[in-house]
Amino acid sequence: MPRNFTEKEILMWSEILYKPDHELIRDISENRIKYREIFIERIAMYLYEDMRRARMLITAPFSFNKDFSKLTKDEKKVWYDYASGIPEKLKSLNLFIRPYKDFCGTCIVTDSEIEELASLDHTIFYKEIDSAGLKNNTTKKNKRKSDRGTVSFKKIPGARKWFFKELNYLIPPQLKKIGYEIVRPEEASEIDLTMIKKLARAIHSRYLRKMRTADSLPEKEKNIPMFYYPGDQGNLNLTDFENLPGEIKYSNIDNAYH
Repeated sequence: MPRNFTEKEILMWSEILYKPDHELIRDISENRIKYREIFIERIAMYLYEDMRRARMLITAPFSFNKDFSKLTKDEKKVWYDYASGIPEKLKSLNLFIRPYKDFCGTCIVTDSEIEELASLDHTIFYKEIDSAGLKNNTTKKNKRKSDRGTVSFKKIPGARKWFFKELNYLIPPQLKKIGYEIVRPEEASEIDLTMIKKLARAIHSRYLRKMRTADSLPEKEKNIPMFYYPGDQGNLNLTDFENLPGEIKYSNIDNAYH
């Protein structure tokens, strides 16, 4: 069972909701256990699982050998605490979240913003290790290891740096899994979903014209993309936009959005 969360930790999520309706705010206030499970427990588990899948590509300060369900109470606490801190991180970048239905229009979180959040995580992580080490009377050898946190984030090895960056790159996908998108206010006010769908439809129509033209040209004059085969009825991209499979249609809308 997760640790007990304070009312403030749950309500912090309501502070980063973008133009929320009164019903959602009231629901969060009256159902803190429900939203603790959504915002903190689920995100913590999803984030751990994604990091575990990427463990062969990153240098982590601890092991990812166990399933989340097999972690000890203290091990899970690390991830619950991290999920609890997401609202403050987004708030520091003036980013908000809101529920989405058919299309997730999460804004692009820039590399420099990711670097900023990763640097903060790096500092906090090693400060907590130092604090725990002093309480547990760790040896000087272990203390020297934790002193790595005093080194500037920009100066640490790339492999170690990537762990903290990957944690933050994975925040938007975890929010998407629970039905929320990240919003940048100055962009949200200018984006019209109807116009985005029209643009996606236009881009796909242009693609169709190009492919069908290529199909009608003599073989030596064709300039077509890899893996395209003229006359291949199995090419799902060669159909009108409205008849595209959901995943391909969503991908086109996502490209148009960004």
